Amino acid sequence: MPEVPVPVIREEHYQAFLALPTAEMPETFDEWRNERAQDERNFIMSNFTVDRIEIYPEEFAKFCRERVIPMNFHAIKALVEEKSRRKPNAESNFPTTGPSKREVKIIESPEC
Repeated sequence: MPEVPVPVIREEHYQAFLALPTAEMPETFDEWRNERAQDERNFIMSNFTVDRIEIYPEEFAKFCRERVIPMNFHAIKALVEEKSRRKPNAESNFPTTGPSKREVKIIESPEC
């Protein structure tokens, strides 16, 4: 089955995420957890395997600063997709916002 990365935030880190200049973050951790649980159910119903990727507030802020992108849910998704791709033997077939994972073929020309 194709694998899809889903962000996981620990309850003790949630207030730190809320302190960041983020948009689209639910006001409470319970709301966040319930939304992610619904996302996971939807992916499973669509025959995806869920890859739970934990993220941290400092890591998220650094990720956004380095890429000069807004701290929103799209950035959270981009971060978990990148972390999923960096895992050893990652086989995610879920469309991502990052670079393609296509195999690169080198073709030698006769002039070489």
